[in-house]
Amino acid sequence: MALESWLRRDLTIDPGSTYTVLASRRPHVLAREHTRILLAAGAVRGNGARQVLAYGTASLARTAAGRRVRVVAPVERGRLVQPIGMDLLLREMIRTARLTPPLSLALGLRMGLVAAPHLAAADRSDWLALAMEVGRTTARLIEAPYAAALGCGLDVHGARAHVLLDFGGGKTYAAVTSLGGIAALSVAEFGGRDLDEAIRRHVERRTTVVLPAPAAEAVKCAIGSVYPRPEPLSLEAVGTDNRSGFEKKVLVDDNEIRDVLIDACEPLLTILQRCLADAPAELAADIESGGVTLLGGGALLYGLPEFLTERLGLTFRRAEDPLNATILGAQSLLLAGQGE
Repeated sequence: MALESWLRRDLTIDPGSTYTVLASRRPHVLAREHTRILLAAGAVRGNGARQVLAYGTASLARTAAGRRVRVVAPVERGRLVQPIGMDLLLREMIRTARLTPPLSLALGLRMGLVAAPHLAAADRSDWLALAMEVGRTTARLIEAPYAAALGCGLDVHGARAHVLLDFGGGKTYAAVTSLGGIAALSVAEFGGRDLDEAIRRHVERRTTVVLPAPAAEAVKCAIGSVYPRPEPLSLEAVGTDNRSGFEKKVLVDDNEIRDVLIDACEPLLTILQRCLADAPAELAADIESGGVTLLGGGALLYGLPEFLTERLGLTFRRAEDPLNATILGAQSLLLAGQGE
């Protein structure tokens, strides 16, 4: 068993609405790709799946001159909505990372798949079936809040309570952990993509220019904030004028985008307040003294810890690695044989 454990390829996957992350210990791999895949509409492979033209980040820039294509976003706020597309995406990521086990070992992959909190039983079954199909061996679901707490370096087994706020691309949750379990949890279908959409709506109202989603995300990442920056910033974004239909550039600055994002971030306050209201009263002192750990891609928004601290009166801090905390914690749980 020790030799089999050493030879087996362990693979942990965190499938998000915006990004999918996978991690492996042997070889050491930590890969992140946009959760989307570009398929040729006409050509099919032997298994009936459509031919892959590009996937992940590469699919954002890939043009399809003279070819009919289909862009597939297989995950919607934690739910698997396009199983074939996700199957293809994972297989492409595994192939590119060279994680397919040698045939001589015939041990397959031991899969751990991060499950978003509050998924319906049918959704959890869909994810588990997909993981087993891709790995062709044992697969288990790993609860996201528990993995995230471990990946943030928190003592998940101690009596002291810890609070997490995971601001994802399509789903956000707040959780209070204590004694190896989840003492309180609040989940909402809200995330970074909603901030992108708020930017798109604002620019269209002000200029009649419609920004594509990647352009709105680029504005958010480059000059977006919810707390004043030390120096003013501006950015020229490219979209389509909804009156003429032609491409048009529009100049946006950090002050106007900050006002938009402050309003758009209101659901974060509600999510956390609802979670804290449900937490046992005896954990209040730990929560007040320990504050809240921020993770997920949304945690990188400029000024978010300061904004939330001012609004809620608690101390907020980013995790050391907010993008990868969950996948690293899940990988540790898989190697330890824990999960579902």
